[in-house]
Amino acid sequence: MVQSSKCSTKFRALLVFIVFSTMLFGQPFEVAGILPSGAGFASSFNTVNPSCSNPASFCNAPDFMSASASQLWWIKEYSVYTVSSSFNVSKFSIGLQAGYFGKPSLYTEGLLALRLARKLEKIGSFGARLKLLGEKYPEEKQTMKPLADLGFIRDLSDYASVGIFVQDAPLSKSASKEVQFKISVGGFYEVSNWAKALMDIKFVGEKAYLYLGQSIMLGSNLCIGIGVGSRPMKMFFGAKFSVKNLSFAISGQVHPELGVTNDFGIIYEFRQSK
Repeated sequence: MVQSSKCSTKFRALLVFIVFSTMLFGQPFEVAGILPSGAGFASSFNTVNPSCSNPASFCNAPDFMSASASQLWWIKEYSVYTVSSSFNVSKFSIGLQAGYFGKPSLYTEGLLALRLARKLEKIGSFGARLKLLGEKYPEEKQTMKPLADLGFIRDLSDYASVGIFVQDAPLSKSASKEVQFKISVGGFYEVSNWAKALMDIKFVGEKAYLYLGQSIMLGSNLCIGIGVGSRPMKMFFGAKFSVKNLSFAISGQVHPELGVTNDFGIIYEFRQSK
């Protein structure tokens, strides 16, 4: 009976891996909570770039500090730098984040964010993130846009959860004219203790985007991931290597027209996840 159960688990893990591996293209997604966005981000946390994942998911995150650098399509002027932190205080998870994008001679963005999350037993996890986005063009005044992210997650079991994530909801009239908010519905399922399948459906205006992904643990220190998505079809992957409380992350995606985007990050956890 025990042997049959083990075979069944391995078969399901192999089946999910084959299905996702045969889809060669996709959107950026989150591998073991480290990559910018995509599959599963409506129901899991992101320690490198927290502004892209469900704020409610940080109820299950460890205390951490992280820093990351990204370069879009190997263009030096399109570099993104992010530093963030998260701490559990009483029954709340509180996080801070600062980010910078661009080149002063062309265009720059600055981001400051404050996040608050709490889990209510038998109901679910709730979270909110307040963001202040500053934009600056050469020879123009800087504009400030207040935005908000809202999220909810419901655990179906110890191995699965679903979530909803409202991203970039404008808090002013000027922001509502220039920023389009997004709604994501997604979830994950742990096929075994070394494989996790993730899914997201993102709605932006009248368009819907589907993301699928899978993360796989190779031993106790290395996690890799692959994924697929839509509009446009892109290939992406990621990996995270951990030594005690310190982790190093790398990811990449290939756009069919724009080329490659790379992302590097480092995370220090002050304690183990719950």
